[in-house]
Amino acid sequence: MLSNQGLSIRLWTNLSEDVVCRRVGELVRQEGLEVASQMDASGLIESETGLRLEKFTILNVWNPLASYYALLASPEAGFFVPFRIVVASYHGGTLVAAMNPRWLAELADAIDKLSFELLVTEISAKFGRILRALEAAVAAEGTQKVA
Repeated sequence: MLSNQGLSIRLWTNLSEDVVCRRVGELVRQEGLEVASQMDASGLIESETGLRLEKFTILNVWNPLASYYALLASPEAGFFVPFRIVVASYHGGTLVAAMNPRWLAELADAIDKLSFELLVTEISAKFGRILRALEAAVAAEGTQKVA
């Protein structure tokens, strides 16, 4: 079941982190967004520090055109794009957490409100559809985990 935590929208599943990352990438593209980069945070932490962390992937997701308009209005909008989706092995399952752009809008007082609001509205709707589609796919497989 999806839960809105203010800062993020979350979904728990028993699917592997690798499977979830692939599916999220497909759903992101279906929404007209792009995965600009995918960072294996757990691998980087381990290689740099020797400390072990369960699988933790950060997907940087954006819409180049919507970002263009926000950045054109205010260079500081660059603090907020791309947006992030986290896929992490956590408590015996996989957590998928999409950054809630609505939360960021509250922080963006210095940024041109109209251009940022357009970006936030679009990304919020798309992230909601991505996580609902993932939730439906997971439920169809009977592998959903309730937090």
